[in-house]
Amino acid sequence: MRTIFAQTQGSKSNKVAAREFLSRQGDFEMDLGGIRLAKENFEWLVKEKFKPNIEIAVTQTLERLSGQKIYDDAFPVRQQGRKRVIINILERGYKGDEFLQDSSQLVDTNEVRRKIAAQTGYPGFPKPADVIELNDFMRSLVLPNLTLNKQETESRRQRTRDAVSPFIAQIKKGQIVVHAGQPIQKIHVTILDEIQRLQATRHQDFVALVMAVFFAMLILVYFRFVSRFTSRVKISTKDAVAMGGILFLNILIMKLMLFFADAAFIDRFKKVPPSFYLYVIPVTFGPMMVGLLIPYGEVVWLFSIFLAVVAGLVADHSFTYMVITFTSSIVAARGVYGCKKREDLYLAGLKTGLVSAGLIFLITLMSRPNSDFLTPELLWVTSAGLLSGLLSCFVALTLIPFWETLFVYTTDVKLLELSNLNHPLLKELIVKAPGTYHHSLVVGSMCEAAAEGIGANPLLAKVCAYYHDIGKTDHAIYFIENQRQGENRHDQISPGMSKTILIAHVKDGVEKGLKYKLGRSIIDVIEQHHGTTLISFFYHKAKEHEDTEMHEVTEDEYRYPGPKPQFREAALCMLADSIEAAARTLDEPTPARLQGIVRNIVQKKFLDGQLDECNITLKDLTVIEEAFGRILLGIYHQRVDYPTGPRTPAKRNPEKPGFSAS
Repeated sequence: MRTIFAQTQGSKSNKVAAREFLSRQGDFEMDLGGIRLAKENFEWLVKEKFKPNIEIAVTQTLERLSGQKIYDDAFPVRQQGRKRVIINILERGYKGDEFLQDSSQLVDTNEVRRKIAAQTGYPGFPKPADVIELNDFMRSLVLPNLTLNKQETESRRQRTRDAVSPFIAQIKKGQIVVHAGQPIQKIHVTILDEIQRLQATRHQDFVALVMAVFFAMLILVYFRFVSRFTSRVKISTKDAVAMGGILFLNILIMKLMLFFADAAFIDRFKKVPPSFYLYVIPVTFGPMMVGLLIPYGEVVWLFSIFLAVVAGLVADHSFTYMVITFTSSIVAARGVYGCKKREDLYLAGLKTGLVSAGLIFLITLMSRPNSDFLTPELLWVTSAGLLSGLLSCFVALTLIPFWETLFVYTTDVKLLELSNLNHPLLKELIVKAPGTYHHSLVVGSMCEAAAEGIGANPLLAKVCAYYHDIGKTDHAIYFIENQRQGENRHDQISPGMSKTILIAHVKDGVEKGLKYKLGRSIIDVIEQHHGTTLISFFYHKAKEHEDTEMHEVTEDEYRYPGPKPQFREAALCMLADSIEAAARTLDEPTPARLQGIVRNIVQKKFLDGQLDECNITLKDLTVIEEAFGRILLGIYHQRVDYPTGPRTPAKRNPEKPGFSAS
């Protein structure tokens, strides 16, 4: 390099030559055997023109140090408790001499670098700054001359194990292994170790059995509590399986992350406290998913308790981790409540992370009252809590679409997607049954307003109303909102056939909902929005033409098959559907007449028992009447009658005085 630099310099100034020569750092590193140098080291060498004093100092120092047995610091031989190691000398790729070496005589690369850094002077380098630069350069050149041969080591261990003859010793219960005062031999130690190992194995089996019984008791208490004290909560088999799958994934991810942390990170990154890897686990994604899928707060709350207990047991029976998990799970489930778009999950993850970080900070601070306020460990574990919340929302975002499809759930996020009026079913409805389409939009507005008033899910109520009559598209002309004035297909068929067509739109709607995977909640509303209501018009028409000798017409024949509404959103759709249809028939929709229709239909449905199976109170019905009346008044308000005379003043016509030409 000294010769090449002199040739490059030529007639150029030292600064220009040095600047051009800096591009040769890669060539220099290749000449050194691929050793990577810091840019500052090479710049210093170029500045010193690779003078002979540097070469002499480097050669003498490294020749002296390389006579030692140097191993890579990635293999801490001394820390493994090995007193001696086998060294095999390789000469041009072939195995040479082999000998034993005391591990105390081995040094690692870090020790060699520290010795170089401790050098204070070299001949020809009077300046301390040059000595520091030279030491820094030489430290980059330190390489181990011992390499751990993993394959050979494992091969010799296996050969040694295979060479040991099996030893069988029968120890009977109560037999004395070592008598008092008798010298302990190796065989005694082997026997005692084996007894201890067998006892530990039996203890592990016993602990596993106890844990299984404990979890079974938790599950039994969990479901018994829900079924006994939360009458409005109905956990189906699908819900139980979905929650079980989420819990299994929670624990699986937790165990995998702890395993990888213990196997690959804890020993390698000494500055990171082991508790960081525990607190960073995204354990709260489970409550987020349950909160999105199951609309019952009691279920989410109990699931969070169950998850916290299991997580605390998995984390070596840590009560602290159980408390942190439970609190964070409640925050996560509350954060996703009323989630209207997927971005809301990020906000829920951030809130969960902040609460987790705060809890971890306070608990860690209390456990070390005499330490400094801000320590590296405290900063690490606090940041782990924040990362845990953010990772939880990412995991939930990844899994929730799969869970929605697998278990046919309808979350608020999916409801928001279904509320798009460009959905194929709604586009088909506006083409084939435009009157029904308009009717569904009005019913949706009524349901949304009433749901907000009684504390139901407004988004679910509105979307269910949009799709509750999709079954009418197959026979749209038989429904009055789609008929032209003076045209009624029912005049040409019997009341029984008319009843069959009307009832069929419920079954057709359910089939379409299943085909397009609208979700269980929407399909339930399609099925329940008429309950077991009597089709009174055609029932009375059939009674007028009844022949009692041939067949007696009964109300049961002219009732919808049901079931009755099972939840509040379905009841709102039933009431709004009937009220909007009745309000449309009014010639003069005055406020008093609209309020009267709302009140009469609500009372009629209530007295008919259609609201018996959903948890709507009398107070809720009052709020519903007020909300429906407000929406109907806004839609069917009275309009001003404009005069029908000429719109412009008359202009005089000279040919016809007093009249305007037109």
